[in-house]
Amino acid sequence: MSVGWGTNSPDQELAFEQAQNYWYHWLMALPRGEQIVREQRREFTRYIWDIWMPERPVGDADFAATAVSFDNPDWAAVTLHSYRVRWGLAEPDPRYSQVEARVAASPVISVPTLVLHGGADPCNAPSTSARREVNFAGPYRRVVLDGVGHFPQRTAAAETLAEVVPFLRWYSAATPRRSRAAEQ
Repeated sequence: MSVGWGTNSPDQELAFEQAQNYWYHWLMALPRGEQIVREQRREFTRYIWDIWMPERPVGDADFAATAVSFDNPDWAAVTLHSYRVRWGLAEPDPRYSQVEARVAASPVISVPTLVLHGGADPCNAPSTSARREVNFAGPYRRVVLDGVGHFPQRTAAAETLAEVVPFLRWYSAATPRRSRAAEQ
């Protein structure tokens, strides 16, 4: 949903539109951004969520229910590290170096894939998921949902289901069933 096959490489090529969309990544790399994440986490997150889904803002009750998790003692540190490591501004966790190396090698994905991308996504421009067919060996389909922001499943549930359900039915019918013995 909203993120096609891509890279987290700090030296990746970015269109100017996408560089603009990543403003909050780079804000969090600055001391001022760190202060905001630590001291104004609810206000900052609310602002980001509101611009990510202008067509259907998150209600106050839903936001409050989620925002409880921002009180976890490591929330700010984990959030800051997540965005900083994407741009080479923090060291990645060495426990995952082998997995990261495999992903960085850009393996071709062989499972059937459906990409749903909001046509009005202000976080990941639709162009970021375009022309990615070369990264998939199995069946691949990309659908851009016009007028939809960053979370299609939340803001365009009916349109999302209209794409996902037939895809899952097709996949279920096309995939041979394994026996329980083979699964154990």
